[in-house]
Amino acid sequence: MYSAWKRASRMLLKQRRHARRWILLGLLTGVLLAALLPVVTTSAPGSDAALGNYVIPATRFILHASLLTAVGLLTTVFLLPSTHRGDDAVVTLSNGAAATAAFSCLTSLILLVLMLSNVLGPPLTDAVNLETMQQFLRELPSASVLLIQAVLLATASLCAWKIRARRGVHTALFLAMAGAATLALGGHSAAAPNHVLATLSLIGHIAAAALWAGGLLGLACLAYLGPGLLRPAIPRFSSVALWCVIVVGISGTTNAVLRVGSLEGLFSSSYGSILLLKISAFLVLIAFGVIHRRRLITEPLTTRRKFLRLVVAELAVMAVAFGLAAALSQANPPAAHGSVPDLAPAQAPTFLRLFGTFHLDAFGLLTALTASALYLAAVIRLRRRGDKWPMRRTVAFSCGIVFLVVVTCTGVGRYALATFSMHMVQHMALNMVAPLFLLLGAPMTLALRALRPPARKALLKAIESTPVRLVTHPIITTAVFITSLYALYFTPLFELAMSNHWGHLAMQAHFLLSGLLFFWFILGIDPGPRKISYAPRVPLLLLVMLAHTVFAMVLVFGNSVLGGGYFAKLEIRWRPSLLEDQALGGALAWLLGELTTVAVLAWIILHWFAAADRSDRAALRGDRYRAAKVDVKPNP
Repeated sequence: MYSAWKRASRMLLKQRRHARRWILLGLLTGVLLAALLPVVTTSAPGSDAALGNYVIPATRFILHASLLTAVGLLTTVFLLPSTHRGDDAVVTLSNGAAATAAFSCLTSLILLVLMLSNVLGPPLTDAVNLETMQQFLRELPSASVLLIQAVLLATASLCAWKIRARRGVHTALFLAMAGAATLALGGHSAAAPNHVLATLSLIGHIAAAALWAGGLLGLACLAYLGPGLLRPAIPRFSSVALWCVIVVGISGTTNAVLRVGSLEGLFSSSYGSILLLKISAFLVLIAFGVIHRRRLITEPLTTRRKFLRLVVAELAVMAVAFGLAAALSQANPPAAHGSVPDLAPAQAPTFLRLFGTFHLDAFGLLTALTASALYLAAVIRLRRRGDKWPMRRTVAFSCGIVFLVVVTCTGVGRYALATFSMHMVQHMALNMVAPLFLLLGAPMTLALRALRPPARKALLKAIESTPVRLVTHPIITTAVFITSLYALYFTPLFELAMSNHWGHLAMQAHFLLSGLLFFWFILGIDPGPRKISYAPRVPLLLLVMLAHTVFAMVLVFGNSVLGGGYFAKLEIRWRPSLLEDQALGGALAWLLGELTTVAVLAWIILHWFAAADRSDRAALRGDRYRAAKVDVKPNP
C-alpha cells in the first residue's frame, strides 16, 4: 500500500514538473512578445508600414505554427494506446500541447490588437479601449474570428493540461482543430458566391491539413521523447493520414472549382499558377505517404533515424505547400467574388426547370455524399465478411438520398429561395419524406453490424447516454417537431434565416434532424434508448397531423405575409402576389404532410396487427405445449 502511494506521488510530482516547465515557457514567451509589441508599434515615421508589412504577418506566422504544433501533439497523444497514458513521453506531449495552445491563445489576442492598431492608425497604447474594440469586432469579421479562436484555444489548453482519459484527448483535439478551422471564416471563401459550400469545404481542408501535418510533427517529437512508442503510433497515424488525404483532395478540388471557375482561369492567371504548384506539392506528399507505408509499417522495427529522415523531408514539402496556400489566400482568384448569386429566377417554374437543372446547395450535396459513402462502405464491409444486408433497406435509404438531392440540388432548391410555395415543398420533403425513407434503410442497425467491436461498443454507449435519452424522449421530440414549426414561421426567425447563408443552412439542418429524431422512435426500426410500444405512437402521429393542419389553414386563410421583407426584395415579376403564393405553400404543406402522416399511420397499424398476431400464435403454441405436457402420463 505504501509503495503504491509512493509511486503515485512520484508520478504526480513528475507530471507537475513537466506541466510547470511547459506552461511557464508559454506564458513567458507570450508576455515577452506582448511587451515588445508596443515598442514596435509606436507612432514613429514608417511605423504603420512596418506594422502592416512585417509585424502582423510575422505574428500570424507564429500563431499558425504554434497552433499546428498544438494539434500535432494532441494528435500524437490520441494515437497512442491508453495503456501508455502515464509514460513520461506522453505526459510531456500533453503538457507541451497545453503550453502551445495557451501560447496560440495569447498570440491570437495580440494579433487582434495589432490589427486594431493597423486599422485605426495611432500607436497601440491609444488603440486599446473598450469602445473601439467593440466597434472593431462588429465591423470586421476576421477580428471576431480571432476572438472565437482565442476562446477555443484557451479551453483546449485547459483540457490538454488535465488529460486523464481518452475523452479528455478527444475534447482537447476537437477544440484545437476547431480553432484551426476558424481560419476558413475569412478570406476568399467568405466572399465567394457559393458562400456556404466554399466555407465548409475550406473548413474541412484546413482541419484535415492541420491534422495531417500536425500529426507528423507530433510523431517527430515522439521520436525524440519516446522512440519505443513509434511502433504502435505509426500504423494508426497512417490510417488517419489516408482519410486526411481524401478530405484534403476533395475539399481542395471543390475550392479550386469555385474560385478558378474554368480551365482558362487555371492556366492564364497567377492564382492558377500557384494552385498548380500546390497540387504538385500535394502529389509529392502522397508519394511520401506511400513510402511511409512500405518502409515503416511493414518492417518489424522502426528506427528513429530512418523515421526522422523521411519525416523531415515530408515536413519540408508540407512547409512549401503551406507557403503556397498562404500565397493563394493573398492572390485574387479569376472567378468573380463578392457578388451575390441570383436568387430571383427570370422565368416561372416548369417541370423541366424544377427537375432538369442543377442547383449547387452545400447542405444537400455534402449531406447526400457523406451519408451515401458511409452507408455504402458499411454494406460493402458486411458483404466482404460474408453477411447479407436486405436489398429493400438499401433501396429505401437510396430513395431518401434521392429526395434529399432533388429538393436541394435541383431547380426546386433554387426556386425554394425565391418563392414561399417551393420553400414549403422543400421543408416538408426535408422534414418528413426524406427522414422517413432514410430510417426505413435502418442505418443505425447497419452501423452496429458493420463496426468493429470497440466502435460498436462506443456507439451503443452513446445511444444509451443521458443526453441522447433526453433528446429522443417521445414527448420532447414531438414537442420540438411541432413547436419549431410555429416558432420559426410566426416569428422574425424565418426572414432572418432566409436572408443569411448560415441561417438558411441551420434551418435546413433543423428540418432534417428534427424529422429523423421524430420518425426514429415512431418507426422503431433502429435500436434506441427506449423501446416504445405501438399504442403511444398513434396518438402522437394524430397530434402531429392536427398541428400540421392548423398550420396549413393559417397559411391558406391568413392575411399577413410571412417573410414578406425578404421575398419583396427579390422583385419577381412572374410570381403571384405574396399572399397567393403563401396560400399555395400552405396547401402544398398540408397535402405533403397529411399524405406522409397517413402512410406512416397505416404502416404502424399494419405492423401492430402483425406483431399482435405473432404474439397470439406464440401464446397458442405455448398453451398447446403445456397441455401436451400435462396429458403425457408416466409409464407404470
